[in-house]
Amino acid sequence: MNKAQKHLFLLLNVLLVLMTVGSYLSPYIGADQLVFIPLLGLIYPALLVANIIAVGFWVITETKYAWLSFIVLVMGYSSCNKLVRFNFSSDDSSGGISIASYNCNFLKPVAFALDKDRPAMEAAFASFLQELAPQILCVQEDGWRSHEQIQAAVNYPFVHKLEGYTVSIYSKFPIVNSGLVDFNSNMANTCLWADVAIYSDTLRIYNTHLESNRHDGIVPNAIVQEVPEHITNSVLFGIFRHFQKFTLIRAEQAQMIQEHRKTSPYPSLVCGDMNDTPQSQVYTFICDDMQDSFVEKGSGLGSTYAKKIPGLRIDHVFVDSRLTILDHEINRNEFSDHKLLLVQLGLDLR
Repeated sequence: MNKAQKHLFLLLNVLLVLMTVGSYLSPYIGADQLVFIPLLGLIYPALLVANIIAVGFWVITETKYAWLSFIVLVMGYSSCNKLVRFNFSSDDSSGGISIASYNCNFLKPVAFALDKDRPAMEAAFASFLQELAPQILCVQEDGWRSHEQIQAAVNYPFVHKLEGYTVSIYSKFPIVNSGLVDFNSNMANTCLWADVAIYSDTLRIYNTHLESNRHDGIVPNAIVQEVPEHITNSVLFGIFRHFQKFTLIRAEQAQMIQEHRKTSPYPSLVCGDMNDTPQSQVYTFICDDMQDSFVEKGSGLGSTYAKKIPGLRIDHVFVDSRLTILDHEINRNEFSDHKLLLVQLGLDLR
């Protein structure tokens, strides 16, 4: 490597380090203050990988420059800790309850399967859900088709689902009270809550789908269920372009949920598709006084979304600090572009 190449790589590494530091600041700086900072938080997984590669590159070529990315990686330990976890042991979950959060994407892969393949896909989905057997299932992007498939597979006796809305709470336990945190947005991006009587305890469940990122910057009246989704490069560019607008909306929605939580007489749980990563203000607002189930009991890479932007953890389960998290699983599946989160929860108050 000649001198000019070395200087170019060094300059690029300095730029990478500055961008990474910016991503560390994204949970604390709103999109209304510096628009590019939340974007850096969104691409933090890519920045993390790039810094690891940079350390390896300099170790091989010119060791004295490896400290640049090494130091910024050490600085970001807490950020990395929310994306990659190594909790290899779980508590005994035999006395706990199982709660799942799942953006099922209207089961579009099942709906748009070839006629000859659809029965097998439907049977596979039923088997998938029956094997996990969550006692409480919080679903986002839940349409008429997915509702029928869920009930055919498990048959939950108690359901909180409002007409026209696509967020639902299914339960094996009685729902004694329920309602809506009205975002005044579309029928998909909303929040339902339900007080669930579990043996001698009651738990308030919030299931939310915060504002979606859209390439055209327009908030529609409804999310279309009957059309396949294709994330092209132009769509991805549009999402980045309008990211500030939807980040600000989500931050407001997150604060609305937190305000509503303060009125709950019961321990609460907030789960759903937040459309934001741990490197965001939205995550910081909701997780402020709650436990992140993945951080507490997850293991491996926390990615929950399997599209063009790798490493995204945008689906979360936040648990009241008075409750005990026994286990957290991330279940990959072929029925949605999101993975299903399954949390084992102990109800004994601390």
